Amino acid sequence: MSSAAILSGIYYGKYEKVVHLMISGVMMVLFFKLFGVAWAVVATLAIGIVKEFRDAGKLNDHFDIFDMLANVAGILIAIILIKLIGYGGHV
Repeated sequence: MSSAAILSGIYYGKYEKVVHLMISGVMMVLFFKLFGVAWAVVATLAIGIVKEFRDAGKLNDHFDIFDMLANVAGILIAIILIKLIGYGGHV
């Protein structure tokens, strides 16, 4: 079972945007370690967009721009933390 399948069945309620922010931030850091900041941003945004279009195809769900804004916030926070920590000079 994939982690996406595990996460998709959970109801987050009012914390859904926080979950988006945290997962995007963690993905950003992991992708940064592998590819550098530019590709990390592209990969994290692409995954978020694909996820939202997948949601849009489900019954009683839609593409949520606020989920995407939470994803962008997670990316920005991750970039700030990466710059503050100074990981490997990729930034």
